[in-house]
Amino acid sequence: MRYLAVVLVFFWVGLVNADDEDPPWTLGLDWSSDGQYIAVATSRGVHIHRSLDLSLFAVLDEVYVHTVEWSIHGLKLAYSADDDEQLVVWDLESGHRTVLPYPSESTVADFSATSITWAPRDRMLAVGSRCGEIGIWGVEDRELQRVISIYPLYESGHAQIDWRPGGVDIMSGSIVNGIAIWNYYMGTLMDFMWNTDGSNSPARWSPDGSMIAAGDNPINVWKVKPDRPHTAWDELGGELVNRLDYELGSLFGLSWHPDSTKLAFVASNYQAAPLDFSRDGVLIWDMVSDETTLLPGVFIADMTMTDKVVEWSPDGSKLAAISSDGRIVISDTGTYEIIAEYAGYRSFLDYYAEDP
Repeated sequence: MRYLAVVLVFFWVGLVNADDEDPPWTLGLDWSSDGQYIAVATSRGVHIHRSLDLSLFAVLDEVYVHTVEWSIHGLKLAYSADDDEQLVVWDLESGHRTVLPYPSESTVADFSATSITWAPRDRMLAVGSRCGEIGIWGVEDRELQRVISIYPLYESGHAQIDWRPGGVDIMSGSIVNGIAIWNYYMGTLMDFMWNTDGSNSPARWSPDGSMIAAGDNPINVWKVKPDRPHTAWDELGGELVNRLDYELGSLFGLSWHPDSTKLAFVASNYQAAPLDFSRDGVLIWDMVSDETTLLPGVFIADMTMTDKVVEWSPDGSKLAAISSDGRIVISDTGTYEIIAEYAGYRSFLDYYAEDP
């Protein structure tokens, strides 16, 4: 029954239009909770691939999509649809499409979503916006439950947020000089970690909910204090428990291994050496051995539009990544070999070569 419902969704939303003049840009990706699908945000809708061989399975909508996020359980997919001025939740099992309108007090140009994160039980969605606000919606009732203003600490850029696994706190990156943690119920600032080395860098909770990693260069990892409000400024700040200084460029696109002992990230020296990708790409940092491994065959330029450039599979055995030569690539993290790739997207390398 599940397969039939998903097939019906596939035929309803349509296949890729082969007559388009240029392939779409890729803007972010995410694994489904069961590991069967990879959703890719593109300049022409959400493209869903089978993770087994990366064959194209379905296309949702034909709008410019900034970011996608699968639910923690089941097969619900949330994404931002700029052309329609709304947030969309697709249920691939039932084929149901839910629209969550942007707050009426914000213009779409201001609120435009830059990051989406699900609450632990999938009942709510939190959305970070360009205007320095976090909107929180109930998925079933479609009601806007709360707007948390991060404007006093907001730095211009792309606000990246992440809901604490199993908790009620929402972390926001792209904050002046650090990472802020907000309580969902009260909307109050719970904690703040100084991160002057990467003030406009996204950050991610570890899967066990105990740590936060933030990128740029170096990558810093903090152990976060228990859930309680701090009454004095000197009480703020988690314990810095790990740090990776990498000699190459900027570090972004952080993704935690499910066991919270490894981080995958992207190293890019594009600003200093355009089109020299010999040392750029996806790396795995093993925090137990403090060793880094570069995955071969993946070339990634500095993509500051999204924090979802590389993502672990739910079982931790594979990594999916957006490559700047127009491919989506899956690598086996035991052998470091590419085991699947799809080359149907627009190449950043070709674009740069055409118009340097």
